[in-house]
Amino acid sequence: MKNKTLEFVKNCTISTAFFVAGGIAGAELSDLASDSSFAISAVSTSLEYIAGYSSFLGLHVHDNIEHYKKDGKWERKEITSDIKKALICFSIPDIAYLLSRHYVMKYFLDNDYDSAKSSMLADIVCAPIFFLAIPAAKRMGLIKKNK
Repeated sequence: MKNKTLEFVKNCTISTAFFVAGGIAGAELSDLASDSSFAISAVSTSLEYIAGYSSFLGLHVHDNIEHYKKDGKWERKEITSDIKKALICFSIPDIAYLLSRHYVMKYFLDNDYDSAKSSMLADIVCAPIFFLAIPAAKRMGLIKKNK
């Protein structure tokens, strides 16, 4: 894909599926161990982040392999630098997403929705916040220029 911004949006969109799947898995597993809506929401959100960011970073490195692999060797400093940039550009939207998703999911759990449905609904309500990171990523240079 020539347009790196579209690649970044594509990666965010694909990783959203992993975020949702991780959240549902976390909600269902924690529901087996606890009846606390706070604990279920916290575990669900944590697993969502692990699954989502793992997939996003993998897709990002794959799409920008010309920047990360030179002469058959991985440029670890470049990858580490971009992971730091990703953490910075996603930090404000992530904090907003983290807090809103946690409390929206807790609200649904407190109103007797099952854990999987609560996780999906919280993701649907809060997902647009996640895409606020795209303009920040452009400004920070996380979206690579075409060579």
